Amino acid sequence: MSSQTIYPPVTLASGSSKTVIERANGYSSSGAKIYDATRTYNALMQLIGSGYGAIAQYPNDDIAPSKTFTQITAPSNGTFPNNLTDHNDSTGVTWNIPASTTSDLFSIDFGNSFTGFLRFYISYINFFNLTIYGSNDNSTWTSLMTIGDNLPGEQTLFINGYRYVKFNGAGVSTSNAGTITITTVEAFIAYSLPYSRSLSYNGNLKVFAQNYYQLLEVISVWV
Repeated sequence: MSSQTIYPPVTLASGSSKTVIERANGYSSSGAKIYDATRTYNALMQLIGSGYGAIAQYPNDDIAPSKTFTQITAPSNGTFPNNLTDHNDSTGVTWNIPASTTSDLFSIDFGNSFTGFLRFYISYINFFNLTIYGSNDNSTWTSLMTIGDNLPGEQTLFINGYRYVKFNGAGVSTSNAGTITITTVEAFIAYSLPYSRSLSYNGNLKVFAQNYYQLLEVISVWV
């Protein structure tokens, strides 16, 4: 016979006590998706720690405000396909880079200094390294993240006060062209921790966190 874990109750700002039915813990130093739920219920999502966090509901993204890109450009062809910003992980753009060469794929202008989470999805990567850079003047760039060959999937990066971000690719083989397909690029404004919010959701709930190695908890309760 299975048993349900009993957690200590939590007290809301109103003073009412609620029973905890789920709790997810995570440690993060650079930004990570730590919780992903697909059920339907009312809940209190509580982010505990120091740093930043965001809660996003899919497909509507109506919990954490999405950050609109002021400008997004692809230097290789001068245009940027809309299906990279349509919140659809099934459609995307493929880049091919000759062996042993590097090339900027695209860049983002947030319009001003941005603190939050950049989420993107790689459906295919082969003979390819992806490096993401941040800048405040669109000239001097700081490396923020590198993703190695044959490591597809969802990626989350915490952006701490940069206006510009660019994606740069490198063909890592000496004889084969490098290939990458990116299907989604999204950004979510971060809240300062601690942060809690009562909400009712139906769909795919994601929680992002950046908290300088301190414990962060995500708590779901019946309300």
